[in-house]
Amino acid sequence: MKIKTKAQEEMLGFGLIILIVAIIILVFIVLTLKKSPINEIESYKIESFIQSSLKHTTRYQDNFGYLSLRELILNCYNSKNCYGLNQTISEIMEKSWIIEDDLVKGYELGITSDKGVLMLLKKGNLTKNYKGALQDLGVNELKFELRIYR
Repeated sequence: MKIKTKAQEEMLGFGLIILIVAIIILVFIVLTLKKSPINEIESYKIESFIQSSLKHTTRYQDNFGYLSLRELILNCYNSKNCYGLNQTISEIMEKSWIIEDDLVKGYELGITSDKGVLMLLKKGNLTKNYKGALQDLGVNELKFELRIYR
């Protein structure tokens, strides 16, 4: 007498199908929840860059010593003597934000006040995808804004 194993075979097949579907769902979940790459530019990195660059000591000086970038911006605002500001900021930006196809496609830096635009620096491809930060310098709505385009 032969024992019929048709039901057992069907249960085994059903179990294998459930196992395969569970693995596929698990792989899908892992891929969707995967963290962003380490090289991803976030707004807090841009804020930190602004903070550190404002404290950067430039090669320009007044009677009291060398000026920080923030002091150079304030001198430009107060006396309209913007000698060295554009060159200093351009050097900092070119050394810090290297334009590549993968990570940084371009940047836009603006220094504005209640009187208007003190400086505007644009370089690269300005796409609709960007991260940015704004720093208020505390004087007559003087603001330092940076956008990094990806």
